[in-house]
Amino acid sequence: MTAAGKGRGEAASGSSRPGAREVEGLLSMVGTPIGNLRDASPRVVETLAAADVVLCEDTRVTGRLLSCLGVRAPLRRQARRRQNEAERLRLEGVTR
Repeated sequence: MTAAGKGRGEAASGSSRPGAREVEGLLSMVGTPIGNLRDASPRVVETLAAADVVLCEDTRVTGRLLSCLGVRAPLRRQARRRQNEAERLRLEGVTR
């Protein structure tokens, strides 16, 4: 599962904090529990809660996990095979 959001400790655009800079994006990959959904580590819960969007292979399963953890984040399906094909084409210099 992948969570995309603002970087930890970084300020969003419009921050009044001196030296703050805008973060284009942060991609975090988190392991999910295989059994008891409440076995997710505090860091996993924190990462998912901070995400602007959560990419996953099955939104139904991930939706149950987020609900169990008390996390509200938009879900978007991202099939691994489709992503790998796009990356292969990019590396080969093929554009569509």
